[in-house]
Amino acid sequence: AWASPGTLRTSGALFWLAMGAWVNMILFQCMFVFTLLLNWRMTWTRLEKFRAQIHLERGVRDWVAVTQEYHALDQFVDELWRYRNFGTAVVAFLAMSFSSMLSGILVGVSCKEVTWEIVYFSWASLHAAFLVTSLFAMASISSRCRSRERNRESIFYMSMQHFGRVPTAHRLDHEIFVKLVQWNPVGVECGPLGRITMHGAAIVFRILIVLLPSAISFASI
Repeated sequence: AWASPGTLRTSGALFWLAMGAWVNMILFQCMFVFTLLLNWRMTWTRLEKFRAQIHLERGVRDWVAVTQEYHALDQFVDELWRYRNFGTAVVAFLAMSFSSMLSGILVGVSCKEVTWEIVYFSWASLHAAFLVTSLFAMASISSRCRSRERNRESIFYMSMQHFGRVPTAHRLDHEIFVKLVQWNPVGVECGPLGRITMHGAAIVFRILIVLLPSAISFASI
């Protein structure tokens, strides 16, 4: 039986409304990612300015002042990313990205048409990219502060380079600063997620890098 023109117009209108809702949601998430990366850039710039002050070639003379500036840096990052402020939106965004990715995978697996499988798996992949990009951006802040890897040149690593080069009168102040960075590292904390670290971001990435291809392979059977 042929569908009536009214039915076709209704189905067409519903299709374009759904597409409009999808595009609107993607634009909203792109705007949020832009805002998140803007906050990340502000934090990263502040971190780099602080790192420049403790560079080995410059030679730090007043470790007490450096410690006070570190406290100011920690307060700046905390207020910018605090759960009651921007952190609440970050948690909501990550939850929405994960749920959108998961729904895209589930619908894509259950689809019978190849075209819609491509659409839904592309949708899931896009939200997975949002999720991973956001996590690694936030985790890089904590890594820049207390990572022990030489190539990252973190604040902790750079402060350790001063051991044996600090005058006797300033050694205690230097050790206090090193312990402060070790036990109270600057980083992004988002409520129930806790501190966002490279280790946690890497775990999420490994799960997604296995989950998405597995779902696509299962759907193609």
